[in-house]
Amino acid sequence: MNGLSLCAGVGGLDLGVEIAFSNYRCVAAVENNPQAARRFKLRFPQARIFRDVVGFDGRPLPGCVDAIVAGWPCQPHVFSAQEMESYLFRQRACLRYWLGNSD
Repeated sequence: MNGLSLCAGVGGLDLGVEIAFSNYRCVAAVENNPQAARRFKLRFPQARIFRDVVGFDGRPLPGCVDAIVAGWPCQPHVFSAQEMESYLFRQRACLRYWLGNSD
């Protein structure tokens, strides 16, 4: 079973599909993060890597694609360290308020 991985990340979903279906083989992936794409290529050296999911044209892929594995695009869900610190500060403040602790 040939697979195409969209928003592939480092290939975690594809690894899971490989475990579930021993005949799964990722032939191509689309991932715009260069570090993640390099890691994906280490795990799936036979896969062709494309960068832009919006402009992706799968017609030149060799053979057919039997399955599409798609991760959730994480850009709107990823916190920078500063945002995470601010988020955690707000969460701690809410907990202190609700627990009646003013420290």
